[in-house]
Amino acid sequence: MKTTRLFLPVIALLLTAHSSFATFSTPGQGMQTVLSGTVDNAGLYLQTAGAWANTTPTQPYSVQTSFTMPTVDDVVLGRLILTVWGGSAARTNVMDITVNGTSLVGGALTFGTTNDANASFSATQPSVYGSGSGVWLVSLPVTASLLHTDGSANTVAINETTPTFDGRIYQITLVSVYQDADLNNQFQYAIAEGSGDIYGSPSSPQVDSRTISFGGLTLANPTAASLNAVYTFGDNSQNDRLFFNDTQLGTDNLATWNGNQSVSTGTNYGPDVVSFDVLGLLGAETNDVRFSVSALDVPGTRETSLRPQVAVFTVQAIPEPSTLLLVGLGLGTLLLRRRRS
Repeated sequence: MKTTRLFLPVIALLLTAHSSFATFSTPGQGMQTVLSGTVDNAGLYLQTAGAWANTTPTQPYSVQTSFTMPTVDDVVLGRLILTVWGGSAARTNVMDITVNGTSLVGGALTFGTTNDANASFSATQPSVYGSGSGVWLVSLPVTASLLHTDGSANTVAINETTPTFDGRIYQITLVSVYQDADLNNQFQYAIAEGSGDIYGSPSSPQVDSRTISFGGLTLANPTAASLNAVYTFGDNSQNDRLFFNDTQLGTDNLATWNGNQSVSTGTNYGPDVVSFDVLGLLGAETNDVRFSVSALDVPGTRETSLRPQVAVFTVQAIPEPSTLLLVGLGLGTLLLRRRRS
């Protein structure tokens, strides 16, 4: 039997389909948890594809990629997240995004311009977060029924039609929580996203670190826990650090694409994806993630700027015995005692 408990954050703005969902601020609204919950017999799929073109494309402009999830029983939720370069913060774009041939935005998502001043983090509507520098994070809920559960590829297509908008895409990420009876676990998850720009020498209201509070544990006796993060800007040989409950994860230089990777790949910009085991660092009441280029946290030479944009926290535990099983065990114990007496 499938059991799903979803906890959705309060949504400040209810957005209607086929409208402009853009949100803009200077220098961005940071990162916030948009989806969290606890599910039985579940796992996480997170895959990121680089899609940057070194030369500005001619509009209309199309990008296509695919994501192959494992064969599973069911999909609880899906989320498609991409980072787009507009060329200027003031420009407007019209974009269509499809998954397996079905549009996620009714054929046209319109976003852009510095007039969009209200941040919106939505679990149920398309959201666009502006960094203040012409970079936009587009986040879209994907109806679970659109994603294949038979192990076949899920095709994602992005089409842009605005001549004045640059439209090049740094990364495309598919996040899903799926269920399969063979997993035999309890699974807690939290997904955060947004314009996470941080700066080595910030000018107010810029900041040099960002913290996401994922809250406490909903599961007893965890057996596994992980933190996954996606960066879309960082330089090699310049330091940045990631912390979980104030403990550093990995090296001093996690985001490196725009350094040595551009030489080997031929692509100037692309995503850095990191994953860490955090089972030994879990807190019962709170679990905080901090991205930092602050001099208080990070040794020189520090990143001039860094852009973390996605963080996913997951915990697994052994399933709790069902009420019927406990009752059965209790009756069995009682009958055994009576026979012995």
